[in-house]
Amino acid sequence: MLRRVRRVHGAERARRHARQLERRHAHRAPRRPALARAAHRHVVLAGSGARAGERRAEHRRAHVALPQEAGSILQVGHRGGRPAHRLDRVRARLHAERDLRILPGARRATDSRELARAPHRGGHRMTPRRNTKEDILQASLRLFARAGFESTGMREIAAAVGIQPASVYKHFACKQAILDALIRRMDERYELTAVAIGLPEGSVDEQVRDYAVTPFARMADLGEGMFRYWTEDEFATLFRQMLTVEQYRTPELGALYRRYFIEAPLAWQETLFASMVESGAFLRDDPKMLALEFFAPLMMLIQAADGAGDEAARERLVDLARQHVIRFGERHACAASAEGPE
Repeated sequence: MLRRVRRVHGAERARRHARQLERRHAHRAPRRPALARAAHRHVVLAGSGARAGERRAEHRRAHVALPQEAGSILQVGHRGGRPAHRLDRVRARLHAERDLRILPGARRATDSRELARAPHRGGHRMTPRRNTKEDILQASLRLFARAGFESTGMREIAAAVGIQPASVYKHFACKQAILDALIRRMDERYELTAVAIGLPEGSVDEQVRDYAVTPFARMADLGEGMFRYWTEDEFATLFRQMLTVEQYRTPELGALYRRYFIEAPLAWQETLFASMVESGAFLRDDPKMLALEFFAPLMMLIQAADGAGDEAARERLVDLARQHVIRFGERHACAASAEGPE
């Protein structure tokens, strides 16, 4: 019996203290009530320092996610002959937050990835985390194409990205590592583009069979697709311009330029045309000369596109590339496959 009286007495004393707080703050409308400040400190300071930021983000997220009516549950009606005080709204909001498992002592409602996707104040989504490694690659490629590989330092790259130089070294050990990553990215993008355009795949014999039955108009479409890739795709254009500039300054990049734009294309086309001559799809001719005749004008038009002043000038170059592909096929294809299938 005595224990029950003590519990009742303690509850009555707590209610009396709450009424004293309400009367004390009734004459003023603080910008942020003391009860809310105390609750915020309780949320922030609870737990270890490593989780304080996460708890703070959870508290802000819950502040936005709560229904608008949660703060006005006790707004209607009177208590003690006067309207309900603002502290009643705060108390109602804290009860709602407890139901959302935000207060200390409750299990975390979400992990850090969900918090990154949670809505921010005003209904807007929080800014997604930037891909710093990708930003470094893009900024480096632009600087290499404009100022050159040797003339660009890690500080310039960091300034272009908007980070500290030490942050660049977290992703790449040196400038050569950035260049190696750009080369790998270029190879990946080229393979994806070739598939998207529809270039024949497989072994040389399989490609010869595909090209032998491809109409000249379709060949022109394939040539136009690759031409636009090397002149309109930002990554491919900057990569080509970087190698064009650096071929006279850096022996390594000069060898890379010859591999990409001279040796590898000519070697592949020479092999392809030799197989087409042997299969009877092309007239008898020197495969090496066929490769030069086909590729040299296209490379010249690609370089000319860098100086095109407007869209109309670039489209004229595209039309010239198409005409070149068609005329080349008409000149060297055998009569039996000159028109190709309809």
